[in-house]
Amino acid sequence: MEQNKSGSNTTLKWLVGILVVIIIGLIGYIVYSKSISKPEVSTTIPSNNTATATPTNLSTSTTEWQTYTNSKYSYSIKYPNNFSPKDITETITSGAVEQNKYYLNIVSFDDKGKKIGFSINIESLTPEQIYEKTGYSISYSQKEDYVLDDIKGIKIFSNDPVREDNSKRIEAVVIANNSQTYVISRGNIDYTQFDQILQTFKFTK
Repeated sequence: MEQNKSGSNTTLKWLVGILVVIIIGLIGYIVYSKSISKPEVSTTIPSNNTATATPTNLSTSTTEWQTYTNSKYSYSIKYPNNFSPKDITETITSGAVEQNKYYLNIVSFDDKGKKIGFSINIESLTPEQIYEKTGYSISYSQKEDYVLDDIKGIKIFSNDPVREDNSKRIEAVVIANNSQTYVISRGNIDYTQFDQILQTFKFTK
């Protein structure tokens, strides 16, 4: 009788042990399942220092451009390295064209002699007279006040459609200073580069 009772106790202990193992296994499985399905949480702390992209278009930078200085007419201007300045005053004024008598000095900036990128004319007329004389009033009907090196003048626009950024295409700038008028005209150079060239123009006195 005692032997049967002892055997029953042993069996019961085995059953309890197996049951405990099963329960522990189930708990472990549930915990493991939750751990692999839980989305990963990033522990990276966001930085307050946001990098800002700065355009560095070296092809249109004026930093390494050449500088042309005209001591007689007291101005300086920068120009791209692939251009060269040339005084063509005598060539232009020697002709029989009546309006050329107003020219005091003309410097063209050519693409190594191939094309005129832009030019600077010094004339004895006022900006308004030049505007009417040269036919700008017909060819380019748009004009506005323009300040160059802190001196007020006019800028003349092309009638062509505006650029993609809605800015107008400047064909020439006319500025009066020291009893003479400076006309900076665009030739075959692109509008963006011409804008930059204008910003480098300075009166030296």
